[in-house]
Amino acid sequence: MLISETTRDLVLATGLTAAAVGLVFSVVYKSPRKPRRRFKGDRPPAVARIPGKVSPRVIAARISNLAVIAGIASALWVRRYREQVVIVTDAGADKGLTTEALGRDDGRWWIVNRSSHPVRIEKLLYPSARDAKEIPPGVSLGVDHVDAIGPDHQPELKPGEVYTYWLTWD
Repeated sequence: MLISETTRDLVLATGLTAAAVGLVFSVVYKSPRKPRRRFKGDRPPAVARIPGKVSPRVIAARISNLAVIAGIASALWVRRYREQVVIVTDAGADKGLTTEALGRDDGRWWIVNRSSHPVRIEKLLYPSARDAKEIPPGVSLGVDHVDAIGPDHQPELKPGEVYTYWLTWD
């Protein structure tokens, strides 16, 4: 799933706000309340509890705890979620295609084909097998990673590698 930077920032801000508000309400609803005494020696009134009925204070405390957990979890997910975008475009009459890499190197890779030609992602398997997927113009495809880009940069499997990905075109 390719998400924009604005969406990522919005989810992060909402998650942190939910965690902060939930933490404040959690403290407020769990703080002990002392009953008001009219004079010295007066005992607080007895409180009758109905079995099976949950008070609104308990419900609010549970919701605030849930907001803290959900807010922290969403903030961590957004901070951990990373992606690399490779945009393939037409370069000109004689130059062929060009690529532009955006994002970070340690996440999921998305290949966006904005050119007028199809491109393909080839998975080179050890020892000499190939698995190729064609990406038509105007389509994007997500892969684990891309090791080499371009028809002139065919990768070689290094010792210990089982497979490598190669983005190429004709």
